[in-house]
Amino acid sequence: MSLHAIDEEGKLYKGIDAFIIIWQELSYWKILAFIMKIPIINPIAKFLYQRFAVWRYARLNYCEVD
Repeated sequence: MSLHAIDEEGKLYKGIDAFIIIWQELSYWKILAFIMKIPIINPIAKFLYQRFAVWRYARLNYCEVD
């Protein structure tokens, strides 16, 4: 349901943490990665992303898991 990413050391990240790992590698997105790591913003972003992921996954007709 959520985005997954693996860093250079082989550590797996999911959801907002995966986006942060990806954004840190993109020149114009580094500031967003920094913002998402701020302690008061990070838990809110994780909560909102989880809600979004569930909502988005429910609307994908081609992704069915039994």
